Amino acid sequence: MFEGLATKYSSFCLVDLVNREFEIIKTEKSISDYYKNKAEADCALSQYFLPFITVTNHQMFCEYTDYKSVANKLRHDDFTQTITVNSRLHIGVTCDMEWRIASRNEKGEATRAFFIVKKYNKEENKFNKTLREVHDIVEAAWLGIYYMELFHNELPHLKGNDTMMRLIGLDPSVPHSEEEAYEAWFKGIPPESMPSVNASLQKMMQGKHDENTYKWIHPELGERYVRCGGLAQLIPGKGYIIMGYHTDVTDQVLREKENSLVVNALADTYRCLYYVDNKSHSYTSYVTNSSLFPEEIPGAGDFEALKTLLCHNLAKEDFEAKVKDFLDLGTLDKRIAYKNRLALQFLDNEDKWNELKIIISDRDSKGNVSHFILGLNDIDTQKQIEARIHNELKRSREAITLRTTLLQNMSHEIRTPLNAMFGFSQLLSQPEGFISDKEKDEYIKYIHNSFNMLSMLIDDILDISDDEHGQFRINKAQVAVNEICRSSLQIADIRCPDKVRLYFTTELEDSYSIESDGRRIQQVLINFLTNACKHTSDGEIHLHLSKTENPGHLTFSVTDTGCGVPPEMAQDIFERFKKLDNMVQGSGLGLNICSVIAENLNGSVKLDTSYTGGARFLLIL
Repeated sequence: MFEGLATKYSSFCLVDLVNREFEIIKTEKSISDYYKNKAEADCALSQYFLPFITVTNHQMFCEYTDYKSVANKLRHDDFTQTITVNSRLHIGVTCDMEWRIASRNEKGEATRAFFIVKKYNKEENKFNKTLREVHDIVEAAWLGIYYMELFHNELPHLKGNDTMMRLIGLDPSVPHSEEEAYEAWFKGIPPESMPSVNASLQKMMQGKHDENTYKWIHPELGERYVRCGGLAQLIPGKGYIIMGYHTDVTDQVLREKENSLVVNALADTYRCLYYVDNKSHSYTSYVTNSSLFPEEIPGAGDFEALKTLLCHNLAKEDFEAKVKDFLDLGTLDKRIAYKNRLALQFLDNEDKWNELKIIISDRDSKGNVSHFILGLNDIDTQKQIEARIHNELKRSREAITLRTTLLQNMSHEIRTPLNAMFGFSQLLSQPEGFISDKEKDEYIKYIHNSFNMLSMLIDDILDISDDEHGQFRINKAQVAVNEICRSSLQIADIRCPDKVRLYFTTELEDSYSIESDGRRIQQVLINFLTNACKHTSDGEIHLHLSKTENPGHLTFSVTDTGCGVPPEMAQDIFERFKKLDNMVQGSGLGLNICSVIAENLNGSVKLDTSYTGGARFLLIL
């Protein structure tokens, strides 16, 4: 009897408000296909219609279909207020619902009523027009709208607007099943994106809206980036329905990556980077190394507050005033009138060098600064390199000067012993009786001394050449150390001034020997002794061999009572071409050769700076 009444309605139910049951007279085909003709005994109207009529868990709809609430509302009225909800079945279409009394009891209470879902309102009303406009905007914005079914024991389904189909690589003009649409989307997810996609779906299934940006492989365009968001709804006994949006954000992601690369590059270059508005005295931070400051610097704010942090918390006390003057905006236009940048180098509280830079961004019509970039660089490594280069250049200049001096004096250093040898040999060739036997002995001593001097000079030059080419020669054998010391003393005695006592003492037995290069040890000792003879005009020169001064090592020491080595030269005395007195004969190579020999013998040479009675040089093996 109700079929005729239901012809003009989309859904029509007879509801028993007492027993809380309802009978379907007519319903939308999509609903009837799922629920058939009769709902379960305890199924509420909201549970029956909600998944198909409303877009979300519509609270008004749930209250509107509550049995108790309906019974109260129908107590005195034949009709209830009509409500309108968005239809899930058709985009841009709404449906109206209402209640009508079917019967009352003797008390006038409603016992049965008709629940009516009116025909879908497809008329061109203001609401529908708005929805269509929104739909057009969505299409124009290249925004895909999807409806996904994830039901138990069924293949996943995916419905979507034309844009959604295009985004997943399907032609909307060509028919595709919902299973094919889902497969087209799913197979485009690369393995590395799968964890984030699954995590996003899990959040949606927990009733939370979620949005996720992930890499997706388009069948024609290749690697893309998509942003996908939505909300899931549980269908009891079936599974989940997920509705949401899907859009291509590849260009945006690539721009963000490019921007990130730029920011990372700036972060590698600058410890801090700010964009400053000189008119409003405000700043925006692009790079800030928060570890430099005791408190976190806001991303934007007043420039004076930033200046205070830079001055008091970063700059060393000696540089605070300079940094403050450098960041003074009141004098900036005057200081940078004819420039585009300013720079200030200063030490921070950790004694590291930094550089502040002001780079003009733009000026107003009067030429005054409108905006500028303030950057803070860490230049400590650069300053160390500059200092090292400066020192190397200084040493290089000194070496060149010393080499020039060496070359200038070399002729004198070589000519002096040669002239002495030639002159005295000429005297020795005079006829018998021209010179006495005592004079002959003295001339022979001079010739021998000159030969030793020339030989030492040539040996030093050859040793330097061998060392520079990595060919320094060491020949080890068993060496009686006391014997080497006495031999060295005998050679040096020829050059010792008459007023100077030259002697040797030892803590070792004469039988004591070591495995080393005796000739090289003697070369060091002769250099030490010869230098002592040059710079000692009165007093004594003492060669001593000790086993106790440096336990576990032999210590050869040459101590004199001469002029000594000035403190400022003590550190450099073993460098090449260094001479204590340029007026004293010598090439400036001897002590450097001593250090090279000691290194090759796995030992060391040093100047005893604690001795103040002259000079004391040590060879430690």
